[in-house]
Amino acid sequence: MRSALTDFQASLVRVEDITLDIDANAVAALATRTVRERHETTQCACTAILSGFFEAFLKDVAEDFISNVSALRIPFTALPEVLRKTHYANGGIILNGKQTNKGKFLWVTASPDDIARRLASVGSVPYELLWEAFADTQSNPTPDVIKELMRACGIARPWIKLSVKTGITENSIITQLTSFLAVRNECAHTGTASSIPTPSDIRGYCTFLLKLALGIVETLEDHLASGEFKRALSVPLPSAAAATPPVSATPSVAALDKKNSTVLRRIWDYVCSFLRR
Repeated sequence: MRSALTDFQASLVRVEDITLDIDANAVAALATRTVRERHETTQCACTAILSGFFEAFLKDVAEDFISNVSALRIPFTALPEVLRKTHYANGGIILNGKQTNKGKFLWVTASPDDIARRLASVGSVPYELLWEAFADTQSNPTPDVIKELMRACGIARPWIKLSVKTGITENSIITQLTSFLAVRNECAHTGTASSIPTPSDIRGYCTFLLKLALGIVETLEDHLASGEFKRALSVPLPSAAAATPPVSATPSVAALDKKNSTVLRRIWDYVCSFLRR
């Protein structure tokens, strides 16, 4: 997870360097309209791309967290319930979306066969949890999206924990993120903003997003080291005979999500057909 944070920080430095260059050429911008307009366009572009960098970080950190969980070799049935439900329920939705070519899942590069393989892999140890099931930012990293991403990873009361880690109050985190995204959306969808973000504003966004990103990483690290996972690690691995249960022994799709039983049944049939190949 620290590598995701390092990559994100490097991306922020690139944006900050652009703002410093704009500041260094402020006199030319004041004297020449074309230079000023070019700077304003660049400032809007920087704000929009910051959101993209933050989204990439969220996906990367979710992938790293889930990879770390899989590497613990904890029997799937001993994992926290929310992880098991997210793996199956969100994973099934993603598999269905990839099969039907829904544009919402263009960010998922894995093939349906690979998704099905990982969904079905949890019948034995080692396995691969479907990290994409934990990483859907919905192309807009709002406070609700971050809260749900953290909850999917098993973090209860995420804003309280992030407030402690960042030293910023819960309300302030949500307000700052919402304000940043409002400017980002205006810049991304119109190419400008009613109030052009200044170089100083953009550096402020960078500082805030880095604090939030560090808080997310530290919270997930604490979670991995928590008693919940330590207790799960004490659960013995299944015997060799039980390590490869027949398809019929896997959880029924009805137990995963009754509201989406038809869709999930179709997904489950696909997974089962993959297992029989």
